[in-house]
Amino acid sequence: MKFSETFGELVAHFLIMIEIVRGMTINQKCQSPINILSAKGAYIEPLPKSRVRIDSLKKPFGNGHALSFEFKTTSLSGVLFYLNNANTKEFVGVEIASGFLTYHIKCRRLEAVLTVAAAKVDDGKWHSIVFRRKRKRGRLIVDGKHYFQNYRIACDTEGFASMTLGGIHPSDADFVDSFEGKPGHFEGCIKNVDNTAGILTLPKYTGVSECE
Repeated sequence: MKFSETFGELVAHFLIMIEIVRGMTINQKCQSPINILSAKGAYIEPLPKSRVRIDSLKKPFGNGHALSFEFKTTSLSGVLFYLNNANTKEFVGVEIASGFLTYHIKCRRLEAVLTVAAAKVDDGKWHSIVFRRKRKRGRLIVDGKHYFQNYRIACDTEGFASMTLGGIHPSDADFVDSFEGKPGHFEGCIKNVDNTAGILTLPKYTGVSECE
């Protein structure tokens, strides 16, 4: 009986310790100064590995969904974000090239690189960006102005499953090739990321720091 009681007490203490660790983990996350989903944001460093990755969205990013966030940078070049589907090797994304935003589309039936000539964003000021899909079309909204709203995204996939901000994930490097070979890396702050498709897995931060 004493052994049974001792064993039961050990199990009870073990379960209590698990709850304490869980609580500490949650509190630590809440207290973290880095949160790209909130106004705290995340500072992307000028390092090849620096990025924020969301492996799985709750729903495939497709018709009716929108991605929005704010950013500021003085970088002349670098990947700002991309949405992709690893199974089909298709993606859409935006990078900064020579201080201007460049919109990339890579589908089985279409590849395009479009420059937003009116949007120079390397001024160190806050800018807002929204990417919205409506059926087979993708609309880019920069600081409230609409671009490419009638441009067709002829991707076979019904939606994109993953999202990366501020850099390129190594597993995607073979098919986000229109981003490859460009000089520089995005450096700056990204905050208030909102994706109406929902987020299934928490953001993974690699080589980032606290926004100033």
